[in-house]
Amino acid sequence: MGRVVTCGLADSSGTIRLTGTFARITFTAKTNYLGPEDGILVQLGAALPG
Repeated sequence: MGRVVTCGLADSSGTIRLTGTFARITFTAKTNYLGPEDGILVQLGAALPG
């Protein structure tokens, strides 16, 4: 399961931490504000084995 942490009133920026092993991760996104289109920044990382 993921955990979502958000900040701001209309800002959906946040962090999702996944635990376990995944072959695929999918998501959907909806605009929650009026204004120009914005992007989605995705960062991936993994713990070192050991």
